[in-house]
Amino acid sequence: LLVNEMPTDIEQRDRRRQAIVDLVRRSRIASQEELRAKLAARGFEATQPSVSRDLRDLGVGKAAGRYVLADELGPETRDALGEVVHFVRGVRPAGPYLAVISTTVGAAQTVAIALDHAGFPELAGTVAGDDTIFAATSSAAAQRRFLERLRHLLSEISGPAGYAVPAGRRAV
Repeated sequence: LLVNEMPTDIEQRDRRRQAIVDLVRRSRIASQEELRAKLAARGFEATQPSVSRDLRDLGVGKAAGRYVLADELGPETRDALGEVVHFVRGVRPAGPYLAVISTTVGAAQTVAIALDHAGFPELAGTVAGDDTIFAATSSAAAQRRFLERLRHLLSEISGPAGYAVPAGRRAV
């Protein structure tokens, strides 16, 4: 009976993800291409879509031009948002169930992770691009409560003028 010594795809993926966590914690990595090169140096060949999926599944975001882990943002609402509030440029409603949060370029994923971990009961989830976050709520009333609480927290953490509204947009 021969035993297959080759790791399964899942085992390989898990090892690669652990390497990603280690690299992100220890290095200043600014791009997926740079991360792929560092993974290759450790013996992991990974496609760009695989690395992108790994980063998403691990909750890795980007802040100040580098990748950061979600757990580096802090577990509590004030702490989590305090770490990223300076990236927020504006908050506004979009229809009855969405809020649009504008951030500095490259910071949307990091802010979205902080929002997801902040424990807002009104927040169903977030979708982040490069500098824009769509935050979904379950109802129009939940959207209003979320926007009020978020605006209050942003003002409390950074002061009333602590976040700016993009030109041509209206803050809530």
